[in-house]
Amino acid sequence: MAVSHTEFFVQYDGGMPISDSERLAEIRKSGLEKQLESLALQEAAHGFWLDLRRPRPKPFVGSAHVEFFDDEWLPRLPWLYSTFRPK
Repeated sequence: MAVSHTEFFVQYDGGMPISDSERLAEIRKSGLEKQLESLALQEAAHGFWLDLRRPRPKPFVGSAHVEFFDDEWLPRLPWLYSTFRPK
């Protein structure tokens, strides 16, 4: 597995992802992005398939959407694998 896309948000309800290049540089410099990527790969390994209708080609590419919150008391959904490939 590999992390293909990472977004950071200021609010829990989504909205626009952080696009300020200085703030994103601070996140990368702090090591937070690498830590979250590593954790996302660990967590995604324990997901389960949402849809698997005769995927083509074989082997096929799948995806998993993983979210983290800075408040561990917020509920999280289980990680779901899918044959959908985000762009």
